Amino acid sequence: MILQQTIKAIAAGKAHSRNELATQLDISEDMLVQLIRELEQRGHLKLPAEDASCAGKCKGCAFAQACSTEQPGKVWQLTEKGQRLARGADRSE
Repeated sequence: MILQQTIKAIAAGKAHSRNELATQLDISEDMLVQLIRELEQRGHLKLPAEDASCAGKCKGCAFAQACSTEQPGKVWQLTEKGQRLARGADRSE
């Protein structure tokens, strides 16, 4: 299932841009954006703060070492439900 593959790839944390993640999953960036929206709507992903856009606010950010600052973007966080799906424990999705 592509949603589970996507959440597992996000959980692995090896892709630091949409392009990298889309390449890893062998899908287009447009498809990836749709999948991320669906994962957010289903409660698997969330933004860690209300305004989590990066726009140069790296100092003090818990994700500063893990994210790419080549362009502003959003940092997504797995919810508990998302963590279960990444482990394969949530079969309802």
